[in-house]
Amino acid sequence: MALDLAMSNLKIEHCSIDAMTTCRAWFWHLEESGKGPNHYFTATFNASEVERLANVVGQYLPTGFVPNENVVQEGCRSYLDQHTHDALVAMRDSGQQNNIYINSSIDVCDNKLSIENVYARHEVAETEFLIAVVQAAGLTLQEWVVFAGGEGYDSVEVARGKNVFSFLDYVQYDKARV
Repeated sequence: MALDLAMSNLKIEHCSIDAMTTCRAWFWHLEESGKGPNHYFTATFNASEVERLANVVGQYLPTGFVPNENVVQEGCRSYLDQHTHDALVAMRDSGQQNNIYINSSIDVCDNKLSIENVYARHEVAETEFLIAVVQAAGLTLQEWVVFAGGEGYDSVEVARGKNVFSFLDYVQYDKARV
């Protein structure tokens, strides 16, 4: 079940999962503090849950992300935003080498999940995706980190937690009580 939300380069402060649920975007603190230029999220899950993590990521992958065929590392799956994927395919097909910035990528390697946004080009569905993954049955979130940096920039950590509850607290996940 993929999350069917339109991609956008608009910066969002809040996400809206459904009529009863709201949260802040995973990168809210980075935007408020002006950190960057690149934004990163990493999460580590229980080492025995490698296969389950890969399956859950594939199940909840946001609309507009496609497999990155260029990553052929055992135990890793990589996904790119459609715009970046199309640019890479066009470059390959033309035979011309160009610099291409990867706008957004989602990677799962063994028991680690990461999101990278170059120049803070976020996809609307990333936070909803993360909430679905960290709450998925059979997965145990052990640590997560939000940080900024980039080539030539110092890495600056802005948030860290040790479990699903600390992440949901960070994004101010609020499932309205019925």
